[in-house]
Amino acid sequence: MDRVRRSARVSSILRITSPKQLDIPALHEEAKKCFDNLFPKDAQELARFKCEHAEEAMALALQNDIHRHNQTHPRTIHPNSSDRFTPLLFTPPPTSHMNCTDALAEHWMSMVISPAIDNSAMGKPLQTLESMKGVDWVGLGLCEACAKDKIDEWTEEQAAVWETYGWSGFLIRNKML
Repeated sequence: MDRVRRSARVSSILRITSPKQLDIPALHEEAKKCFDNLFPKDAQELARFKCEHAEEAMALALQNDIHRHNQTHPRTIHPNSSDRFTPLLFTPPPTSHMNCTDALAEHWMSMVISPAIDNSAMGKPLQTLESMKGVDWVGLGLCEACAKDKIDEWTEEQAAVWETYGWSGFLIRNKML
């Protein structure tokens, strides 16, 4: 069964078994687990995840108190998150080699800043970092080692964003709610 149909079925079961409908606690708890399993568990997977009905999914999650216990609740999101992401996005990072730093700086505006502005990147840190990782930095003049180091750094930053916000905070920050 494809993800869209599975999501529709689980959502229906979640609604009908809720205390506001038929109130079937055991089945409702199972539906909550199934619903939670429909979504990615880590930052890299979520950065590439497409959800056609994100608003409905978030509403169901909030209505049914579905959240990951190890994640931050959406209401506790820090308003100063841009304090960390803004410098990362708008300042070319140094590399281990001066030539690589120069090459990175030369292409930073066209490959990172301009697309970030065009795509409202401040509200999409996981996707933005993923797109930065997808640039052919070696083709733009970085050595293999420096390109790998930057990709590893951006992967770590994705994990840090994920740790801070979790999937529910991520959907809210991306205005999917």
